[in-house]
Amino acid sequence: MTVAEAKAFIRKAETVGIAEVDIGLLLDALTVLTSLPIQDAEFAARATDLVKEARGRGLVSEEQEAAQREESLSLQRDFLRSEKVEDEDLEATAFVQSALMARLNEAASAVGVGPDELETLIAAATSFVDQVASSEFPPPPGTPTTVEQYLEAQIEAWEAQAIAARGAPIGVPQGQPDPEHPGRRVGGFVAQRVEREPTDFVERKFGVGPHIVTAVEPRYFDGDQYTPAGLDPGVIARLQLRLVNTGFLEEGEYWAGFWDGQTADAYAAVLGHANQSGATIDETIERLIATLPDSIKEARARADQAKTFQAPPFIGPDLATIAQRVKSKLRSELGREPSDVDMAELTKFMSSIYVEDFDAQVAAQRSAFDASQESLETGEPVTPRSVTDVDPVARFNEFFEQRFRPEIDRLGALGGIQINRSNVFASLRTMGNLIGGGR
Repeated sequence: MTVAEAKAFIRKAETVGIAEVDIGLLLDALTVLTSLPIQDAEFAARATDLVKEARGRGLVSEEQEAAQREESLSLQRDFLRSEKVEDEDLEATAFVQSALMARLNEAASAVGVGPDELETLIAAATSFVDQVASSEFPPPPGTPTTVEQYLEAQIEAWEAQAIAARGAPIGVPQGQPDPEHPGRRVGGFVAQRVEREPTDFVERKFGVGPHIVTAVEPRYFDGDQYTPAGLDPGVIARLQLRLVNTGFLEEGEYWAGFWDGQTADAYAAVLGHANQSGATIDETIERLIATLPDSIKEARARADQAKTFQAPPFIGPDLATIAQRVKSKLRSELGREPSDVDMAELTKFMSSIYVEDFDAQVAAQRSAFDASQESLETGEPVTPRSVTDVDPVARFNEFFEQRFRPEIDRLGALGGIQINRSNVFASLRTMGNLIGGGR
């Protein structure tokens, strides 16, 4: 793994969160960033923070960390032996040169300068310094007289170019340009991160220890909110779900698996919180999830209820009303009072009809609700499914006629006999009138 690859890996790891990071590659990146001659303090610290976070989650074992440290030391020893460092002065010089080369590599990577161009630059620096040294005239003020000075000047120029091209830090003040160092800024926001560092068994056991305050400059800049766009759709979907759990993204407002505008805006808000606290993006997401305000939880609960059909409560009919209707029906149709058996059977049936009628109404409401929800999701009109209606009056009349058919027929026959008798009597009276009239 090269320095540029290690830095790119750390940037992406901070973006996607430790849960999605390949731990083996993370340890490789830490080794590269903490080894000579490519030592880089800033990225080494960022890589170390990620490893500490992974250890806290049980993703890294002590054996893995020990192996990583041994590999880093081995690389450092190999470098020093290759440079034939034999005393403290030469060792110190090697460290200075390695730090300079690390800065040069980082600055070159930031502006897109590759290894071949770097080799050309170093050769040009050597040639320039040789020309200055061999000149008969003193160089103008500010002219580099060593390779280190030449490279320092190039580093500052590249850093200025990179900073000028880089967006503003997300969620925090940017600071003002530094007149003494073109391209750099002063007075910008720097997070003060406070941690407790346990130092012995008692402190570890009881959770106490000295406070350590670390100044952390912003990690995330305008444009970083689009970094995850190239990730696997499954990874994006999981990250979107975590953003939903932070409260900055709402279900139904984004395309799962695609890094759309709503997702990028939510992610930018979280990156701003990370810059303000000095934490990594993964730490910030976990903290936001753990401290989600109750107001958001309640609003989401209400929204979930609105998406779920809520059937109205069933209000049973008044038994006294049912009893009166049964009595009235028998009196009007059969001309008698109902027996106890009649009352029990008819009131039970009428009560069941009310329940069936209620169920039919609820089914119709549910069908209309489901169609409305589907229409909202698809953007197309949806016809509710049909539901069979229940007419309590017709159902009861039909049951009454079937139950009391013999009695109704008998009463109908008696009514016909009475009508015939009345007709006979009427005919006799008519005949009597006619006969009497003849007298």
